[in-house]
Amino acid sequence: MIGNGSPCRAGVVHQQFPSSLWRKLFHPGTEVGWARMGRFSAKEGARLDIAAQILQGPSRKKKKKRYALFLVAREAAGARDTKALERAFELFSDDVVVIKLHEPEEGLKVMMLKSIDLIVIDHSLFQDEATSVEFAQELKKRRKIPVIFVTKDERRLIAAYQQQLPHFEELDDYVTSPVEVTDFAKRFKRIVSGGGRAARRYEARTDVEVIRLADGSRLPAYLSDISLVGMGLKVTAASMVRGEQLRIIISLRHFDYFHPQFGELLKVSLKVRRVSLDGVTLGCSIEHLTPLQSEGLAVILERLNRRIRTRIMQSRGETA
Repeated sequence: MIGNGSPCRAGVVHQQFPSSLWRKLFHPGTEVGWARMGRFSAKEGARLDIAAQILQGPSRKKKKKRYALFLVAREAAGARDTKALERAFELFSDDVVVIKLHEPEEGLKVMMLKSIDLIVIDHSLFQDEATSVEFAQELKKRRKIPVIFVTKDERRLIAAYQQQLPHFEELDDYVTSPVEVTDFAKRFKRIVSGGGRAARRYEARTDVEVIRLADGSRLPAYLSDISLVGMGLKVTAASMVRGEQLRIIISLRHFDYFHPQFGELLKVSLKVRRVSLDGVTLGCSIEHLTPLQSEGLAVILERLNRRIRTRIMQSRGETA
């Protein structure tokens, strides 16, 4: 019972208040609410505010709803895979709103209206895996959204993916048909909860120049690695702190690339997210990419991936 000095949370609160206050609040027939607050002093009112918060318990922040896009052919509505996927979606119905569509064009339109967090592309939507990957590539030109492919031909999907979207391989995933609910749910949960690194990082190993936006100073730097979402830098000419804004200037000659818009130099805005204990190694996120910058960055990653594959083939004694 409240007010008996018991060790419960309400009892502990009661010990901080004069019994007269509790009688005013909880006596039968007494109006409870802040309309009665005028009868209390400022000090008493402050105490009552604290008491009310503790009695009501911690306020829970409303979870932000996430949106997933499920693209499946209309004629596959009653298929086994479709039913399995829908059962898996139901497991996350409190956190994720799944929008089911039957036409690829509809998916592109919804992406312009909603902030989509994940896209599931069923094998029934296209004739082959290569077309599914091409469509995913078109989606990613608009936004770097994770994709889960549902495929009947795992080998062809991987081959097509490695040709067109290898730099997204740590962002995307796939399941094979027939779909197992638990397997798909595990992969779905990992992506919607933000687990894992956002994108594969590639070793760049090239000298670059960075501009410190705070004072406009230009500093030599070394680009150690690069991905779709960030870069690793080493800057020895000045000490950096988290939160600093930078602009990196990358020479495209190092990647055997000439952009029709930027020419030989690609400039990208960065924000320092991590500074290593050596004070030199920085982890930076990419900020405010335009579609043309995204295209240039994707080409750089494609060239780096091609170099890696060539080295692997040479080490095996194979020819490209």
